[in-house]
Amino acid sequence: MSSGQPIQSDRARRTIARFAGASWTAGAIIMALIAFGTFSRLAVDGDTGRLFEPGGGGYSDYPWEDENLPEAQPDANDPDVYVGNGNAVIRIDGVTTAPLQVTPIDGEYIRLSMTESGDIDPELPVEDREWPLRVGYPQEDLPSVVFPYAGTLELWVQADEQWILRIEELVADEITDVVSGQGNRLLVYRGNAVSALFEFVGDGVFIVTAYSREVGEESLIIESDPIEQRQSWSPSDVVVLSIESSADRGAWVVDIDSYDDDDESTPTPGETPTTSSEPTDPPTEQETP
Repeated sequence: MSSGQPIQSDRARRTIARFAGASWTAGAIIMALIAFGTFSRLAVDGDTGRLFEPGGGGYSDYPWEDENLPEAQPDANDPDVYVGNGNAVIRIDGVTTAPLQVTPIDGEYIRLSMTESGDIDPELPVEDREWPLRVGYPQEDLPSVVFPYAGTLELWVQADEQWILRIEELVADEITDVVSGQGNRLLVYRGNAVSALFEFVGDGVFIVTAYSREVGEESLIIESDPIEQRQSWSPSDVVVLSIESSADRGAWVVDIDSYDDDDESTPTPGETPTTSSEPTDPPTEQETP
């Protein structure tokens, strides 16, 4: 406990002074490093005089809310390839309504969103931009799927580092009733059904995502155990089912539910169908696509 008496020792005063000086110097150095790390990434807007980050911000930022967002350009040698660093926007003119797939050639933790219109105004103020449709996290061995509107595709990229994306026509297997396999797969369904029975045996993850024009990305199943489960998706004339599964650890079956055009028992998304169907034979781990 302090005695409350003033410090008489010159040595004690010098020790305290040195400690205080060292602490102040260390704090100043740390603050300088933080400031340098922050301002070294910033640039000045010549029109407004405001500071902005030319790299497009970070993964946690919404790129469509950045008025200084860079626009990624196609590669000179491959017009299907786009390169960027951090958040960016990709605009592709002259697209049709045919679904496209987006595959990362380089980069991790990339999130994609799409403007729900083909009539794009690049000069539209930030405050007037509509909230885009989320279209997933593409992987090298499992692309994300986008359903563009005729005109211009506006794709928003969220990333923390440099990335390379390939955007091209969808490559997927057509499914009309039942299909089985192992590993990752894209399945495209064109019909009036809105549900299917999903079966999985083995180990590892089993993730099913539905892509459609109406809702973009829709998560159906995220599992790591064997399952036999019926799931439904939002009604659409074309649906792409994305299957993610370890090829050497499990096998799966997708059995599309069938309904007549005038069948009133067709379920709404999230509901279990009232019609019954004969169960399919469960997949085996030795089963191949």
